[in-house]
This record gives sequence, structure tokens and C-alpha cells, in this order.
Amino acid sequence: MRGPFHSAFGGLTGRRTTEDPARPIASGLNLAAAHVDTIDQSHERCAALGVSRIERPDHNPLGRSDLTVARERNLRLHDHAAPVMEMLYEQIVNTESMVVLCDATGTIIHSIGDDDFLARASKVALQPGVNWSEQTKGTNAIGTALIEEVPTLVHADEHYLHANHFLTCSAAPILDPRGNILGVLDVTGDHRSYHQHTMALVKMSARMIENHWLTDDYRNVKRLH
Repeated sequence: MRGPFHSAFGGLTGRRTTEDPARPIASGLNLAAAHVDTIDQSHERCAALGVSRIERPDHNPLGRSDLTVARERNLRLHDHAAPVMEMLYEQIVNTESMVVLCDATGTIIHSIGDDDFLARASKVALQPGVNWSEQTKGTNAIGTALIEEVPTLVHADEHYLHANHFLTCSAAPILDPRGNILGVLDVTGDHRSYHQHTMALVKMSARMIENHWLTDDYRNVKRLH
């Protein structure tokens, strides 16, 4: 099935950058001053929090019952996001990547991805029930996007934790109509599978989820009147 993304980007399946795959080349984003400042400021926050770059973090995943509660608390977000995540995944399938949905605290509540990459991701706790805020995982697209409240790319050694240097992550916050953060949508993959259009896909997907939320709000208001 070809969703609304395909006509815009043609799908990313199996495609990689033809230049150095370990470094983003999208519009020189890795060299942009704003991007460098975002990463540097995040690293400073992590150092101030006492996050260790080299020690294996304590992942502390939610227990099954607590994860169920977290999912129920974010059921509306999940219901709006799940079909969009499926369409997004169709565009990145077979690129050693996964699509991740987090709540407003940075806890993963849903994910889908390539089986081979999911196995690698589980070793750094990229799985439901684990919190990916900066306080627990250092600089990463999910946690940093939550703080900056803007779409965020964190690539390879831009991650604060050495264990996460094999990742490339593109995340966008999901906002309600009043500008409150509902959660974060993220695509994470092997840094060698970086593609210049991934961030655009993530941002488009986050906007779709926000539009679904807004439409739902409008329908609820109409029912009350």
C-alpha cells in the first residue's frame, strides 16, 4: 500500500546516502549552528545532571501493570498515532530502523520496526516501558525534543551515551491544539542507514497525528452542542 508519504518522498526502503553513511548530509544540517548549539546545550545539561557517558545506564523499564496504566493514560494518543506509525514504517521498512511513540515524559508506549534492528535496539532499551528523557538516556532525539519542543536530530556520536553512538534518531514533539506536549514521535535506526528525508517524514507524521487530534476535538465539541 502506498500512503500519502509515497508521492512526496518515494519511500526510503533500502536506500542509503551515497556519501559517508556515518554523517548526515541533509542540507548541511550537521554543520548548522543551531543544530550544533542544540547538541552542545544538551550535553551540558547531561553533564550537570551527572549522567555518565560510559557507564551502562539502569534502564528501569516499567513493570507490565505500570506499562498497561501508561498506555491506558495515553490511549487517545496511541489510537491517533498507531495508523500513522504504520504508514511511516512502510516508508522505512528494511532500513534497519524503527518507529517509536513516547508519552510526554519520554517513556516509550509503542514501537514497530525491522526485526533485526529491534533485537539490537533492545540491548540499549529502545523498547516499550523504558524512559528516554535526557535525565535517563543523555542526549537523544526523544529526550532533547521534549526539552527543546522542536523536531530534533541526534546522530551517531552526538548521543551523550557511548552505547548509543550506533544510532541515528529523528524525533518530533506532538502537540495538542493549545500547544501542550502530548508525546514524541521518533524514527531510530543504525547510523549507517541515515537518510536525508527521514526528518521530513517524521515531522509530517507528527502533524498528521496532531490534525487527527484536532479533528477529534472538533467532533467532541459538536456533540456537546
